[in-house]
Amino acid sequence: MIGLSWEHALKWLATEGVLPLFGAGIAYLLWGVVLYAAANPRPAFKSYAWKEAVDPFGWLYGGAILASQLLGKTWAAGPLIVTVFLVLELGACALFLFAAMTHRGQNAKWQPPSFLTWAAAFLVIAIIIEGFFVYHRGGLEPKY
Repeated sequence: MIGLSWEHALKWLATEGVLPLFGAGIAYLLWGVVLYAAANPRPAFKSYAWKEAVDPFGWLYGGAILASQLLGKTWAAGPLIVTVFLVLELGACALFLFAAMTHRGQNAKWQPPSFLTWAAAFLVIAIIIEGFFVYHRGGLEPKY
């Protein structure tokens, strides 16, 4: 049986961690599959912009918000190491986001380089893991 903190941690992971950050991309991919399956005549599979589901801008913004919310939980009572990592990750998300927005503002056709996509994914996954740790170890209840 799942303990109280495990139950809350899993609810947080699903409803406040993974779904807000990756839900739109997953829905976009599913919609693309449905459109492809229903098309007659069927277009080339590559004609759909599949890579648009990978959105480092949204991940960085969501990661910054998530890190801020978790910092509110860990600042006074959380483990110091988790708080320090969250501060660093929040700063990294904000700096990468501001830099990307600056490049996009200067050139509307600018596309995020693969390094930015991988960095955003790494930061968001680290923040989600720390959030799970905070909710599991702290026995905190998700807000909903």
